[in-house]
Amino acid sequence: MNGSSACAPEILTPVFLPQFVSIPRVSRDGIVYAAGRVELVFGPDGTAQTAAIDLVEDHDPAATATVRLYGSTGRVRLIE
Repeated sequence: MNGSSACAPEILTPVFLPQFVSIPRVSRDGIVYAAGRVELVFGPDGTAQTAAIDLVEDHDPAATATVRLYGSTGRVRLIE
């Protein structure tokens, strides 16, 4: 061993959004998309493209959250 410790990726079970939740916009690498499909690239080294996915409840537009994807680590965080 060379003194560095390898970190195994954490694999989680996917969670699906309820039918009443919409994605009004996605921001990827500083560009905002309000329609269509947005591809997010995850690298084999655990990195990803930096992105923010906005979520809103259809019946209550004030109920919002953002899923933030951190590019340097590939980790996500839900911000309510």
